[in-house]
Amino acid sequence: MSLPTLQEYQEAIQRPDLCFKDPDLKKGKTIPGVFGLPKVISGGFAGVFQVKKRKKNYAARCFLRVVDDTKKRYKAIHEFLHRKRINCVIKFDYIDKGILVREKWHPILKMEWLEGETLSEYIEKNRHNRKAMTEMATKFKALVEELHNRGISHGDLHDQNIMVVAGELKVIDYDAMYVPKLKGRGSSEIGHTHYQHPERRLSHFGPYIDNFSEWVIYISLKALAKDPKIWDVVKGGDQCLLFRKTDFQDPENSQAFNALYSIEDDNLRLLVDTFKDAVYTYNLEDIPSIIDEESIAQRHRRLFREVAEVAEVPQVGMGGLKVQYTPGDSSWIWDNKEVDYKRFTSTSGLVRVAALLPLIYLIIALVLFVIDKLPSDNSALITIGAPAIFLLLPASYQINPLVRDRHAKKRELNKLNDKTKALREKIKEELETITQFKAEVNNEITKLGDKIASQKNQESFELRKIESNHFSRVAKIEETLKDLKNKEKDAGKNLLKENRERYIVEKLRSHRLGAPGGPNLGLVKGFFLSIFGIRSAADFTDINISKNLFMDNGARFRLRNGGTTTIWWLKLQQIRSLREWHKKLIKLYEGEAPKKLSSSEKKKISLKYRGLKKSLVEEKKNVKKDIQEEKKKIKESYRAQIDTLKGEIELKKKLHDIEVKKTQSNLDMLCEEINELDWGMNSIKHQLRGYSEISFINYLRQALTS
Repeated sequence: MSLPTLQEYQEAIQRPDLCFKDPDLKKGKTIPGVFGLPKVISGGFAGVFQVKKRKKNYAARCFLRVVDDTKKRYKAIHEFLHRKRINCVIKFDYIDKGILVREKWHPILKMEWLEGETLSEYIEKNRHNRKAMTEMATKFKALVEELHNRGISHGDLHDQNIMVVAGELKVIDYDAMYVPKLKGRGSSEIGHTHYQHPERRLSHFGPYIDNFSEWVIYISLKALAKDPKIWDVVKGGDQCLLFRKTDFQDPENSQAFNALYSIEDDNLRLLVDTFKDAVYTYNLEDIPSIIDEESIAQRHRRLFREVAEVAEVPQVGMGGLKVQYTPGDSSWIWDNKEVDYKRFTSTSGLVRVAALLPLIYLIIALVLFVIDKLPSDNSALITIGAPAIFLLLPASYQINPLVRDRHAKKRELNKLNDKTKALREKIKEELETITQFKAEVNNEITKLGDKIASQKNQESFELRKIESNHFSRVAKIEETLKDLKNKEKDAGKNLLKENRERYIVEKLRSHRLGAPGGPNLGLVKGFFLSIFGIRSAADFTDINISKNLFMDNGARFRLRNGGTTTIWWLKLQQIRSLREWHKKLIKLYEGEAPKKLSSSEKKKISLKYRGLKKSLVEEKKNVKKDIQEEKKKIKESYRAQIDTLKGEIELKKKLHDIEVKKTQSNLDMLCEEINELDWGMNSIKHQLRGYSEISFINYLRQALTS
């Protein structure tokens, strides 16, 4: 059945009261557009008219393209949507006799008219608003999750089929929608090419068919939320968002992919990597949905943890090395050891004179001053001599062996203390050096780990690319095999049809027109019919009544050989009798005709196609073998590169361990040296405790009392 054109629909819909059966549409009014004709929004599959009835607005969707099972599809979709409440989908009614065009009824869809804007219009207006783009990405993900939770898919998700209504998202155009009841069928269309996988075919139909287009829209929204300038960079908005079908055909040289990778955002980069991987996936059922974003991120983190475990280096710091010196820990030994106290014993006569001489000098000088006998010209001499006499005792104190010994020990103690400080500075420098070395090693290994992860990702892309490159060959072989199977099936059907026709014709030949039990035509009319080649029921396939200007009734015979002939001298009753006789015989022998092929006939047909199928199966096997061999080469190549990187990591770890061991050895030597110095300092401190009585006062007292 052919469908009206868009212009024919427009002409008919000018009178809703005449063209519609539905009471709401029948009483409504259309919205005028160009040249006064009803305004229409047209697509490749249908035209949509707005019909207004008082305060309510309806959409009348008129089909422009014939799909054999449209009615069955929309019935299944209608039943599902009316059983389930899905916020993002608008319920509709499929009206078989919906609109009358040129005296013929055609189906339409009736649904609520949405007042809003398409997703592309919304993005055009709000693309510089990062918050709005982020919110829209979240809402789109929620829409996708709702569809997945119901086990359905839209089938043609793109910017024109998603409406923004009062800030919420709604999907329209359900021609390609999948619902569980349609399982096993093919798709009615493959969708907008800027939003579909390059390998999308009509045979792809299931809850997974939106997964690819979900990524196209979601990544576009996420990218605009990060960098609105990318819209101008890739010239978005030309029946697309950021991606076009050419980006899917050659991702490595794609302007869109390169622009997305230039945005500094790790989460976005992960999404783009995942989508790029999907482009190289030839099995569309393997493409994940955007609702799997969190699990994808977890797998990514797990991959990097695995890499990190391979590249793990122990942390090196103050706690990573043993610094074993314990100042003061040996003091308890000296605390329990007897102190050898030193004291001034008897003093020499010279010391006693040095102690008494200043006193005698002062007494004499004082007496002379009192009696005024101190010569004035000798006062300077006396003044100078007094300090000299007074310094004799301290001088004798300083040259005392005990005093000199104590000073020597103090100098030795200070010297050991300075050495200890210098060694501690060396320990600090060693620790700082090894800490810096550890940081450098960790940094180098992290970079190597990143390279390993990058190599693994690249390997995955290369493997996907190989599958994608060979997919067309495999798909072509599978399509050819499918065609051969259909041809074999059709050959069987055709042969069976021929056998049945041959059987029926043979049986019909035995029923001659003049034979008993046949139509009562008479000998003369039977003879004249035989002249025209009509002798038995097998000689014609159908008979109809024909009229012209001169004759009322004529018998128009459709002959077995494909020709036709008209006989004007048969009565109407004879024509009808002849037709009923012929139909009765055909019905009889159709029931008797063979209903299946013989085993030999089946075998003959099977042998005809077996060789072709076998060669195609072998070719398919070889293609898959080629895929595996190419994959093996890729894996071996990347395994070698990854093993080299792992070897570098192990070398870094070994160098690290050697350096740590070397540093530990140096620290042990320094600590041992510090401990030895500490022992010596504690020994000197213990000895100095024995010099507590050695002081100038005690020295003076000893000199005066001895």
